[in-house]
Amino acid sequence: KRAANATPDEGIPTPVTDCSNYIKKTIKQLWQNQWNQYDGHLRTIHTSIDKWSYPSSLNRRQQSVLCRLRIGHCKLTHSYLLSGGSRPRCTQCNVRLTVGHLLIECQQYSDIRRQLCMPRNTKTLLSDEWQKVLMFLSRTNTFFAI
Repeated sequence: KRAANATPDEGIPTPVTDCSNYIKKTIKQLWQNQWNQYDGHLRTIHTSIDKWSYPSSLNRRQQSVLCRLRIGHCKLTHSYLLSGGSRPRCTQCNVRLTVGHLLIECQQYSDIRRQLCMPRNTKTLLSDEWQKVLMFLSRTNTFFAI
């Protein structure tokens, strides 16, 4: 009880691990606060600065595909930037091809989405229903185009 009520002894050094943990926590808080102020497309996809987690059953290629779909940039939708071509359009619907269009809206794949009982929310789909997304990409032969 005396130690709890006594004034701290200034001569005792603070362990480096305590300092580094405090610094890391403070930096992470500052970073999260900055991210909360950001008004861009990526923040609507991922509201936290924490890493996305992937099940250990996924291989590296599957993780990359899910990550590309989450941020909305993949070969299928953005390869025109490197090739100097025009933006790709959906051959079926004649609208700009986006990840959201592919996974949620395209009429060409509506039967497959219905069979897989895929939700109509991209964020839910890519975080909670990733198995259905991978199955969808496999059935539509678009996995390697991502």
